[in-house]
Amino acid sequence: MFCHKCGTDVQDDSFFCRKCGTAIGEPSKVGVPRGAAAASPAPSPQVVYAPVRPKPHIALWILLPVLLLVVWWAASSTSPGAQQLRQAATQTQTQTIVNTAFTVNASSYRYYKFIVPTGAGRPRVRGRFSATGGMGNDIELFVLDEDGFVNFQNGHSVRTHFNSNKVTQGSVDAGLPGEGTYYLVFNNNFSLLTPKAVTANLTLEWR
Repeated sequence: MFCHKCGTDVQDDSFFCRKCGTAIGEPSKVGVPRGAAAASPAPSPQVVYAPVRPKPHIALWILLPVLLLVVWWAASSTSPGAQQLRQAATQTQTQTIVNTAFTVNASSYRYYKFIVPTGAGRPRVRGRFSATGGMGNDIELFVLDEDGFVNFQNGHSVRTHFNSNKVTQGSVDAGLPGEGTYYLVFNNNFSLLTPKAVTANLTLEWR
């Protein structure tokens, strides 16, 4: 390092020229070497607040007992309003079993097989049928389960879920015990000579 005034060679750690007394430079800050960048200030601590949990709304605690009371009333009351609520809460499924006209030969029968699905609630067969032909314009309609149908085919007595007896026309509203295979049987075995013309519209319903 040289003094800019007299050109004398000055030691690096000197701040004044020993010959003319001219100031060479300013002392560095304590602890920081000359030419080194000053240390960055330490970041301030970050404050983290715990989330505040919302308090349960008072209206919810008031509404809950009211809802429970309405559910209990709808499930147990026999009033028309409660029955309408129960019907609205349960969706009715419908499946057509037969909806056509057909002929049942003399000394014979005709059947339609249908299945009540697993989980079906309150399964029922509903609809109407009519018959023409012969002296009485009549037919028999049975609703049988699988065991009953096998026994019927072999000429044995059977337990029916519906038995119209011999009629010209009639309505069906037959409840079934639950899931399984069932049969609608239009029976003309009692007529030895005359076939019967039958019209039927019958459906399976469940919830």
